[in-house]
Amino acid sequence: MPIRPSVIALVVALANVAPMLRGEERPNVANVDFERHVSVLFRRLGCNAGACHGSFEGQGGFRLSLFGQSPANDFTAITGDIKTRRVVVDAPDESLILAKPSQRVDHEGGLRLPKDSWEYAIIRRWIADGARYTANRGHVHRLVVEPASVRLAPGDSLPLSVVAQFADGTSETTTAFSEFRPTDETVVTVDADGRVAAVGPGYTSIIASYRGMFVHASIVVPFPPADGPSPHLSPANLIDEEIDGRLDLLSLASSPSSSDAEFLRRATLDVLGTLPNVGDVRDFLADDDLDKRARATDRLLAHPRRATVWAAKMCDVTACNVDTMESPAALRPKRAKMWHDWFRHRFAENVRYDEIARAVLCATSRGGETIERWVEDEIRRENGALVSFESDYCQRRELDLYWRRIGADGPTPIEDFAELTASAFLGLRLHCARCHHHPYDRWSQRDFAGFAQILSRVRFDSSTELRSEINRQLEIRRQNRGSGVTYPPLPRLQEVYLSASRRPLVDAAAEASALPTAPGGPVLDDSSDARNSFTDWLVQPNNPYFAKSFVNRIWAKYFGAGLVEPVDDMSASNPSRHPSLLDRLAAEFVRCGYDIAHIERLILNSNAYQRSTRSVANNGADSRAFSHASVRPLPAETLIDALNTALETMDDFGPDVPGGSTAYDVAPNRLNGTDLDTVFRFLGRPDRRSLCDCDRALGPSIRQPIYLMSDPRVIAKISQGRLARLLAEGSDNRTILTELYLATLSRFPDEDELAYLDSQVSAASDRSAGFTDVLWGIINTREFSTNH
Repeated sequence: MPIRPSVIALVVALANVAPMLRGEERPNVANVDFERHVSVLFRRLGCNAGACHGSFEGQGGFRLSLFGQSPANDFTAITGDIKTRRVVVDAPDESLILAKPSQRVDHEGGLRLPKDSWEYAIIRRWIADGARYTANRGHVHRLVVEPASVRLAPGDSLPLSVVAQFADGTSETTTAFSEFRPTDETVVTVDADGRVAAVGPGYTSIIASYRGMFVHASIVVPFPPADGPSPHLSPANLIDEEIDGRLDLLSLASSPSSSDAEFLRRATLDVLGTLPNVGDVRDFLADDDLDKRARATDRLLAHPRRATVWAAKMCDVTACNVDTMESPAALRPKRAKMWHDWFRHRFAENVRYDEIARAVLCATSRGGETIERWVEDEIRRENGALVSFESDYCQRRELDLYWRRIGADGPTPIEDFAELTASAFLGLRLHCARCHHHPYDRWSQRDFAGFAQILSRVRFDSSTELRSEINRQLEIRRQNRGSGVTYPPLPRLQEVYLSASRRPLVDAAAEASALPTAPGGPVLDDSSDARNSFTDWLVQPNNPYFAKSFVNRIWAKYFGAGLVEPVDDMSASNPSRHPSLLDRLAAEFVRCGYDIAHIERLILNSNAYQRSTRSVANNGADSRAFSHASVRPLPAETLIDALNTALETMDDFGPDVPGGSTAYDVAPNRLNGTDLDTVFRFLGRPDRRSLCDCDRALGPSIRQPIYLMSDPRVIAKISQGRLARLLAEGSDNRTILTELYLATLSRFPDEDELAYLDSQVSAASDRSAGFTDVLWGIINTREFSTNH
């Protein structure tokens, strides 16, 4: 028997209803207001959820705005004409808005509003007072929670208080009308009244929300004290100052530094996306200089592969997707490589991040060139791409490829560009506000439409100037036909340019009149190009999103997760797990001139990054405070490249990629003519089809062990390359085993390992087969397949 929608609605709202059935103390409300008190109760009760009256068609002929985004419409729906009116001012208890949810009249949603509850009393008072509505009384200027920060012992509890400061200058305690949730229920729980109870040790936040505004209270529950002293190393920089301070608040011990071998392997995997070579491992471990880790960090950050790894990352972030590129299809992999090379060139030159962002966001195809010069260069570039992967596109000032996208039905909708741009450069997920008020953030449809309008004058097609120039080129060819003058083929050209008129919004059509507006920021000057005004606002030192979102991405690259996670969800309802550290890193990023390598160097030189994964004292249960390093699975490209580095082998990535490429050189999001595309997907490489950076599989997975144990390519590689060379050189068993350890695990084997593996090889009927089995065993260890 199918489940009825009304039953689904009841289940969805059950968690909100349960507190109402307990009859808590009634809030002291002097004057009941529709926006401030009544409409917010509909949300707490689940009435305006998408599975109930907030759905597009409503329920039972009664429709509310989704999540209460439009109190005015809700008021009209409740008090409408004589046929739809759900309030009876002269007899409030007879009002359907009370009678149905209290089940005195049949209600498919079940009991939502017991007659003896304070919520019932609030709505009844509003009806008895005339069921009036004063517009904009509920607009919240600021939301405050007290206490904003608290330290609790396990088993302790305390109430939170929420105060709303309204736009009209009045304030009111809105605790009873607010919603609460913890970000980590293993640390604390919170009930509907805002009472927090400590459950276990850790750091978390309680999110309080009221009328679309969010605020959080920080909660610290210390760990049981360690036995004996456990001092931290002296802070290396601001990162350690912040993290050590948090560890002290939590009474957590910190693990000692990783070994030299562990540090070199970890840093090389993170910076270069592959393993260190055998010679580098030997040299580093033999170096007695106390400053060798800092010098190794500088060498890694100067290595050309760092730029390649970052280019691949930025292709993910900016959704370099061959399926959205212009025709001809044969050139799409070449365009993807141009995209990749453009970013690689800038990271190799350590270009400031604000300059990179501006060159993407404000790009046009001509970038200030004359139409004649641009057409000449583009003809040469397009024709060259037909025969080669080599291109000078990376020398272009701007990345117009970001805007050269084709949708399934023609030009890519402006709303898609708005979603992608917000995710990539602000760390914001605005997609919900595309259709309705965001349920977990401040953004409305008007906010989304205002942001989309910034981009609505961008076109990708044939401009009037381009058509005129193409006609001129054709006329030149016609006039010189038969004269012996040869011209390169004339490809079909389109360009990214700025139109005098805006493209209409599709999904947010009702808000199409919105002015170009930065998210949470000012209305922007659109007299020339609103993208320039937007980028000026974006790169200001006090911008709340730009610097934070990118240092958060850098942090995630080196620690496996961001200080805000997901990294592109920097919403008011998703606070950082270390707000003061994120603030200081962002301020440092601004201070150093948006120097990406500077932030990477701070991280790599910090004690926090260099700690061992081995737990000590009381920090074994900690997974969020950086008391010890975490064991992380290798990203798909890193695993493939590390395997090839260790085994001295290479992969053929097919016709869409130049020969000799590594996994991080692969620019297209999908590959034709090779089953390595399946391997990429299997290992978690994103397909870049979503409008956010959210598709890469980062957590532990059974897929990597399956790949290493059984993939035919891996099995074949083991007996080739390095092992075949060592056997051909006639090296003895221990020499071969030592090099295999240095190549795969970046360390020397200990004597027990050497003795055991030597005995295994010596006992094998075939020496080559014995070494093949040993090497297969090494690469299938957790020590090889993880970063630790």
